[in-house]
Amino acid sequence: MMRGLYLAAVLLLSIINHSWGQGNAEKGVWFNLGIGGEFGNSNMMNTNLSDDENISIEKFNNSSALHARTGITLNQAFNISVEGQLSSYTQKYDIEQFNRYDYAKHITVETLEAGLFFRYINVYGIYLEGGPKFSLMQEVNAEFVGNSPDGLQNDQTERYKDYSLSAMGGIGLAFYGTKNDRFRVNLGVRAYYGIGNIMEANDYPVFDAEGYGFSGNSEIYEENHPTRIVSFRLKLDLNYYFGFMGQSPCGQRRIRFFP
Repeated sequence: MMRGLYLAAVLLLSIINHSWGQGNAEKGVWFNLGIGGEFGNSNMMNTNLSDDENISIEKFNNSSALHARTGITLNQAFNISVEGQLSSYTQKYDIEQFNRYDYAKHITVETLEAGLFFRYINVYGIYLEGGPKFSLMQEVNAEFVGNSPDGLQNDQTERYKDYSLSAMGGIGLAFYGTKNDRFRVNLGVRAYYGIGNIMEANDYPVFDAEGYGFSGNSEIYEENHPTRIVSFRLKLDLNYYFGFMGQSPCGQRRIRFFP
């Protein structure tokens, strides 16, 4: 893996060096800043829960994020950015517990996230993007509605892993600004797919110490499947190109910053 990272770093530096050596805006390196927001749907997916006839899983749950990014764009086409996000994911489960309790559990997951994203932009402003994202768990809360057992805990953060990984893929376009403008407004859609289990071992989002658990359902949960967050969100972001580096006509390398 280290060898692959080393080769990727060497390739990136070679591309930057080549781009720097070009003398016009289309053949140089641009620096950019961006802010934006996302809103859409999220699901906490788990095969065990899907097989449990006592559990009804809501398919449409709110998900949102605020993000800020900084990066470089090579030759006005290839962008590499580091992005920070404050994200929120929700999930609702309807639970019937042995004909005694019938209630809904609303879960809200708050995370602090960082992603390394790659974007290709064509001459029409349409782009494809993707990359890995690291999530640090901040808080997990549950709200119980209906005829639920006594003693259920609202704060469920300790049952979730401190961090998780996911993959992002997206598509969008600049609906304000062209490739020759330093300020652009982008509209797009992103999909996130969780990698690995966000729960601690042998735990599930619907379980509670005083509520629903393995009792009477052990055959469904004999094989532990991971719980992962999958999300689809619309994205609006503002991007500003504040600097450029390249080679002047006289052969000197230069770097310029714009207000």
